[in-house]
Amino acid sequence: MTKPLGYYANALATHPDSAILERIQEQFGSILENLTSDDKAAALICLVEKSTNTQQVFIEENFFSNQNGEKLWQMARQLSPSNQLALSLAILEQLLDAGQY
Repeated sequence: MTKPLGYYANALATHPDSAILERIQEQFGSILENLTSDDKAAALICLVEKSTNTQQVFIEENFFSNQNGEKLWQMARQLSPSNQLALSLAILEQLLDAGQY
């Protein structure tokens, strides 16, 4: 079962994020059910880019020159779609746990 957005992201009522998160849930549903998979994938790319201050152009130009990035991509692209998403979630959780962003 999918968890609602509030499980993952929340804010005190006085914080500006609170109103934004409420509007997102109102427009797209509490589990973002009004978004297509394409919408969610595109939003995820943009959110990670914005939150980590990494420009897409930088990623495209340098991803394959970094041996670890290339090796990870070569292995990950062979996974089933569900495991590709699970790997994405694992990486996102590691970024969150590192507290760098």
